[in-house]
Amino acid sequence: MSLAMKLGTGFGIVVIIAIVLGLLAVVNMKGVEQTTDILVQEKVPEVSVANNIERWALKSMIEMRSYWFTEDETYWQSAFQDLQKMKDYIKAAKAQAASSPRLSALKEDVEITEIAASEFEVLANKGLELTHAQQKSRHRRHPGPKRDVPENIKMRRIKKIL
Repeated sequence: MSLAMKLGTGFGIVVIIAIVLGLLAVVNMKGVEQTTDILVQEKVPEVSVANNIERWALKSMIEMRSYWFTEDETYWQSAFQDLQKMKDYIKAAKAQAASSPRLSALKEDVEITEIAASEFEVLANKGLELTHAQQKSRHRRHPGPKRDVPENIKMRRIKKIL
């Protein structure tokens, strides 16, 4: 075999190897494209909706805690609005879970979250009722500003001194 034939055969083998590697890369990239599509269309929105549910649940809890500490109704109204936003995101998560069979874990978690949110709302309303009952009880015991609570006693002593 002559040198030209050996060089031609070697170069031909290198070209065939390059073509095979190129085809292999294209096939692998198609697989990556499918995985990327799943991530973009299903997994990223799944994480986003889960984060929004958590965000509004925590915000609602903080607002409720603020209401129970201060008894300022604006905190309760804000907590109730946050709770409604959380419910909206739970509905969105249910719709998203129904859209794909690969989101079965989301479907199960949304059901659990929906039950927990309902229980949370019941307990929050019960807490609101108890707070209102406590306010009424406090008002019955001390109906007016002339009650002898430590603040009023201090004010009377200060007025005597002045």
